[in-house]
Amino acid sequence: MNNSVCYVCCCYLGDRRAAIEKYNQDKSVYINEHVKSLKEIEHKLGKIVFVFNLEEGHRELFEKIKNEIPNRIRNTEVEIIERKNYGMSYAAFNDVYSKYRTEYEYY
Repeated sequence: MNNSVCYVCCCYLGDRRAAIEKYNQDKSVYINEHVKSLKEIEHKLGKIVFVFNLEEGHRELFEKIKNEIPNRIRNTEVEIIERKNYGMSYAAFNDVYSKYRTEYEYY
């Protein structure tokens, strides 16, 4: 294990109980803001992971968003993981942690 950080962004493309109007118009708005911030802010992350909790009906939007997320952001590798939507963000985060738990010191 080294001192690197794995940045985990848990994503959901469905309707939310409470959402800003921008999200209701464009379900990719939160993801786009994450990418924008990661491009603008200087960092030394070891890896960036976008993990998507998917339900039926999300596939078309997911494919579009997946193609818009760059492979690298500020020289950091970006990985996209898709999973069924169970356990919400906590389970999505846990899946990433379980996969990489010995490779990164911080998440």
